[in-house]
Amino acid sequence: MPFFAKQGRAVKLEGLGLFTPTIGLEGSLDVGFRLDTSIDGELNVPGAFKGEVLNRENIGKSSADLKALWNAEHPTGPIP
Repeated sequence: MPFFAKQGRAVKLEGLGLFTPTIGLEGSLDVGFRLDTSIDGELNVPGAFKGEVLNRENIGKSSADLKALWNAEHPTGPIP
């Protein structure tokens, strides 16, 4: 991966995803990743996820809702 990233070339690993090198405004190199659509499709089948979802009650809430919750629970360190 480092070899191809240094050459400015993206690398696709079938069944895993696409790794694409990027250069920040300050000149630093990074690698972006896009998950293969077959994995994404498998993950989003209803009932496929078997793990524990922390803070499940927050699913579907907006950023404003989450900010209000934080501010109510942390009056000495609210989000402006």
